[in-house]
Parts: sequence; C-alpha cells; structure tokens
Amino acid sequence: MNDIAFSFRKVNLEDFKYVFKPVDVIMGKYIKEENIFLTQSGFCYEYIVGGCLDADDLFGYPTTISNLKKEYSEKYGKAARTSDILYEYASEIFRYLYLGYYDTKISGLNFIRIPFSSIDKFIEKNTSSSIDFKLDDKFINIKVDSDLKLADAKEDADLKLADEKSNVNKSSNSKKQKKIVLLKDLREEVLSKIVGQDNAVNDITRTIMINQTSKNPKNKQHILVVGPTGTGKTEIVKIICQKLELPYFEADATAYTKEGYVGKSVYSMLEGLLYAADNNIEKAQNGILVIDEIDKKIYGQNEDNEFSKGVLYGLLKIMDRGKIEFKDNEYFDTSNLTIILMGAFENSYHSKLKENNNAIGFNDSKSILNQRDIVLTKDDIIKSGMPSEFLGRIGNITSTTAFSESDLVNILNNSDISALKLQKEYFKEAFGVKLTNTRDYVEEIAKKAIKAKTNARELRPLINESLKFATDEFLMGRKAKTLKLTKETVLDPKKYYIK
Repeated sequence: MNDIAFSFRKVNLEDFKYVFKPVDVIMGKYIKEENIFLTQSGFCYEYIVGGCLDADDLFGYPTTISNLKKEYSEKYGKAARTSDILYEYASEIFRYLYLGYYDTKISGLNFIRIPFSSIDKFIEKNTSSSIDFKLDDKFINIKVDSDLKLADAKEDADLKLADEKSNVNKSSNSKKQKKIVLLKDLREEVLSKIVGQDNAVNDITRTIMINQTSKNPKNKQHILVVGPTGTGKTEIVKIICQKLELPYFEADATAYTKEGYVGKSVYSMLEGLLYAADNNIEKAQNGILVIDEIDKKIYGQNEDNEFSKGVLYGLLKIMDRGKIEFKDNEYFDTSNLTIILMGAFENSYHSKLKENNNAIGFNDSKSILNQRDIVLTKDDIIKSGMPSEFLGRIGNITSTTAFSESDLVNILNNSDISALKLQKEYFKEAFGVKLTNTRDYVEEIAKKAIKAKTNARELRPLINESLKFATDEFLMGRKAKTLKLTKETVLDPKKYYIK
C-alpha cells in the first residue's frame, strides 16, 4: 500500500457548486476500478471525480511514491528522502482551494483552482462575501460564507505542511483528556447504525470496554467474530473505534505468510496499526487489530495446510501479550492490544447444519443463509482445523447472523447509516428536494439484496442504481420539491416521480 492521495472537506455552495478544501495526506491503496481510496487502517474514501458527492470523506490526486520520486528525481536525485518529496508535492496541493461546478459539456464536475492568496482579501471575520472567477470568457460568482473559514484553512494547511516536513511525532495529541464513554452510550451509538446484530454488538462492545478499562493484561481478552459476509462484522468495530478514539487496523489473513516466505509477515500488521495511530506507539499498543478471513488459513488443503497454519502460529506471539521486535530495534508491547479475528466459517456452518439435519432425520439441507439459529462453539471451530492452542488465546466467540428480507427492510428504514437515509440527506442538501419512497420500494430492494447473497453489502449499490437517472436529472439543473421512488424505480430506474 504505497499509494498516496489527499483528503478533502466538501462545502456546498449554491447552484451545484462546491468548494473542496485539502485537509490531509493519506496513504493506502487507490482502487481505480471502483474510484475509491482505501487507507492502511481500512478507511474508505470516495473519489471526488466519479465518486459519490454525498460522501463525507473524499479524496483526489492519487499517485504513488515511486512516481513522485521519478517526478522529482532531477531536483533531489536518487537519494531523495520520501519526506522531502511528500512535502514538495503536498505544498503545491495545499496552496489552493478547489471550486467544483457542474459542467454540462462533460456532464460532470469540473474544477477551478483558487489560490489562498487571492481569497484572503475577500474574507473578513464574521462577514459574508463573494468572489468572481473568469471561466470561458464568463464570470462566475460564488458566495463565500464566513463559516467556510478560508483564511483559517490556509493557516491549517501551512501547519500541516510543517508537520510533514519536520516529521513531528503527534504523541502530544494522546495526552489530551479523553471523554469517558459508558458501555450504555457505546452500545446505543453502535445499535443506531447496526441493525439486527444485537448479540454480536453486546459481546464486542463488552470485550473492548473490558480491555480499555482493565490495567491487568491477564483480564484482557481477544475475540473471534464469525458470520456471513455483509452482516456488519467490521463495521461494528469501526464505529466502536471511532466513538472511543482508538486506532484501528484491518488485515486480510490471506495476504500474510510464514516468516521467511515471500509475502507479508504477520508482524507487518503491527506496523499498519502504528501507522493508523499516526506513529504514536502508545496509542497503537492500546489499539484494535482486526484480522479478517482467518478461516481461510484454517481450511488450507494438503500441502497448503501446514503453510496456512504456520501463519496462525506466527500470530500466537502477537496474541501472547508481550514485547515483539517488529522493526529494527523497535519493539511493540502487545499487552494491551485487542485482537479481533473474523471469518465467515462457511465450512463449519455447513458441517454443523449437516449434523443437525442427520440428527433429526432429514437428508436435505437448506441454504446456510437461512440457518439463523446455528451457533458455532469452540469445539466446532477446533473441528474445522484451528489449532486448540491458538483458540485458547481467544476469550470470547460471538456471531453475526445472515439477514432476512425483513431485516434488510429494517436496516433501510432505521439505520442511521442506511444508504437510503444518506441519499435523502444528499438530495435535501444538494438540491433542496424531499426524497420519499413507497413501502414496496424498500421491499423490492431487500428482495434483490437477498438474491445477491451478500446481505447488507448489496443495499448501497442497489439504491445508487435505482437513483442514477434521477440524480443525473437534478445535477443537470432540474428544479422540483419532491422525488418519489417506488417498486417500479427498482425494476426500471427511469421510472420515478418528480413534483
């Protein structure tokens, strides 16, 4: 993950114009096919161009460090330090704000770069003003509210660059007094967003809170979360980490190998967590390490089996709560680290389903997605091939369950991060339009998601697909008060009702 980009804060103006303020340098992986930027800590940013403008976090200018070294090789030579190159590149980006406006010629956003120096003279504290920009021999006027704090933004950018240049350790941030969060408040926060997984939410919040409040490492627990894809396993942890202000790193177990083999070492997970903690070792050592797809290392077959188990044994040292040398002369104390293992464990579910059916005299089995009452125990996991000494480090096993159609309807209607609710907020904010839907609209979306067999993961793509033609119409300047979606809209996105 050596791609870099810049995160932007979006401020809505009138007449389909936006101001994008660069706020940070981010590192991770640019996934071109999906127009997203995935950070090392697992956070996903939408692309400004071609992405979703209702996203809270956007990014732009993706490139790689190797490309930047080539670009600045003449100035710095082959021995260029990465920090110097990043400073040079970032200083150019942070000199500007970016005005995005809808351009009918390209049927999308176009941009004007606005130097901070040309804005300062227009901004006075606690006042509103406007700025004229020349575009295609025409002047564009935008209103700039004092809430935008453009002058302050320049100062923020200068400070950001100074930090990047001097490589200042941000450990001072950890000394700020943390707000005390009670378990009740934490659960309410998670359950307002994650619908239908109450047992898993209760178990995961309890485990993390015990680990964060106990001073004795012997009282701390690791946890295994099993359940089908798209049931909210990683989302639960992300919300908790955000609420508790904990660093978080998600690793895919399939990308890691035994020490000495080609591939990622398990100890590089600790480096990822340290990066997520802004290189603050104290914060990282109290953070959350999520290892997903752990079941894929258990189900290795034949010659791959011992190789996969080698990764599990490599993880034992991290789980044993001690000091680990993970870089040259650098040690990571895992005594206070919370490790959360995750996986679908479909083979284990199918094995238990088969046992249950044989026990009661049935020969045929229903889809595993419909078996909501099956709970895996430690014995079930050991039967699947996980070493018992590895499972012995896990204090708790909890499960997320597959969603029924009514569950998905409930998510769409009631979750605070429902894709439908987010679209309603976007249409209200961007166009002043009240987006409504009929009951059969969400029911049809839920039916399609069930057929896709990816649980809640399919809801957002289906919502976006149903709205694509209506969104185009409003971005092209259509004025209206309401937009209504029905079952017909899901079946044919061109069928929606504007009033």
